[in-house]
Amino acid sequence: MIACNLDTVYIYLCVCWEVARLGDDILSVSIYDRPIKSHGQPLGPGKIRSEGESERTGQDMKATADKELAETKLTGLSDEQARQIVRRFLDASMVPDPETAMTFMSPGVSITFTGGRRCKHPREIAEVNGRRYKKVKKQIDNFDVVRGADETIVYCVGTLYGEWPDGQPFKDNRYIDRFVIRGGLIVQMDVWNDSAERLLDREGLDI
Repeated sequence: MIACNLDTVYIYLCVCWEVARLGDDILSVSIYDRPIKSHGQPLGPGKIRSEGESERTGQDMKATADKELAETKLTGLSDEQARQIVRRFLDASMVPDPETAMTFMSPGVSITFTGGRRCKHPREIAEVNGRRYKKVKKQIDNFDVVRGADETIVYCVGTLYGEWPDGQPFKDNRYIDRFVIRGGLIVQMDVWNDSAERLLDREGLDI
């Protein structure tokens, strides 16, 4: 019979996870700073060592596993779910349907539009776009998802196309939108695009 308790089992699972991650580079393994017994024999006194990596104790591994578990619980979203939240927000924004767009945002959302304009609701974005363009749409090229400690960040990259207020068409106007998602809602949005560069060029002021 193998003598063990829940703490030992948890540590063992952490070690298994680390072994799978590091693969064949592992030279020796121990758990915490004290040996534990398997089939009555101690598992050696060393620490994990792998080429190009500093030593890590079993306590380090447990802390890493705990952190990753906490991140999963806090975000509660897969990368694809995060992309879909942003995609649906953008689809509603481009109608424009600011009230539907707001359902994907936290009530206290912070929006920073081009030129450093501060907004609190998608309707304010629609108002700015209404003054700047006769119509405008997004050609979405890709979404990039980055996981943080307690949030998910989504970058949306593509180009704008549409018409200026005088009816002149435009396209290939680069943009990048950055979204911060917590608890399944967008809590922060930052917007950049090349519209100002395009307008300078129209006025012959491109330098």
